[in-house]
Amino acid sequence: MFRTKFAWVIVLLLALGFNSHAKGLGTFADTLHNKNTVTLNVGGPAGYWAIGYERNIVRQGSWWMYGAVAASLWGLKDYNGDFNPNVSIPLGIGVLYGGSAHKLELGLSNTLYSISMAEGGVEGGRELGMNGNLQIGYRYCMPHSRWSIRVYYLGVLVSYENFVNFGGLSIGYSF
Repeated sequence: MFRTKFAWVIVLLLALGFNSHAKGLGTFADTLHNKNTVTLNVGGPAGYWAIGYERNIVRQGSWWMYGAVAASLWGLKDYNGDFNPNVSIPLGIGVLYGGSAHKLELGLSNTLYSISMAEGGVEGGRELGMNGNLQIGYRYCMPHSRWSIRVYYLGVLVSYENFVNFGGLSIGYSF
């Protein structure tokens, strides 16, 4: 039941953000005025590593709201040596607060995952599941540059049953 409620909160916030009437920001040579960011994440909601995309939805003074999606593949071969990668796809929404260079970050996301299973050498199929994530971090946007770096704490509710703590590092390029 908690799973369904948490998923609807994410969907509702994304829908509200995409339907808002935000003024278009120009494309200047810094991250303050760019709306799109491509990221390379180590750790974080996707697991080991991920390639991600963020879109600034609304900006109001020192506050930014963004939507994010990422994708990660790991364990490319299964127990038989066949190509059968594990996949995770986090979808989230977050807010940033701060100036042009230093920002604090708070985000919520759901991570859909599919993992190849094998127990004792017996074919086990795939496990599909979803994790809930809380992200708290710091983002540094280099002045007069399109590059940013962030470090963050990630609280993960694994399959909405067990809570574990992780950290993450991300490098982003804005355009």
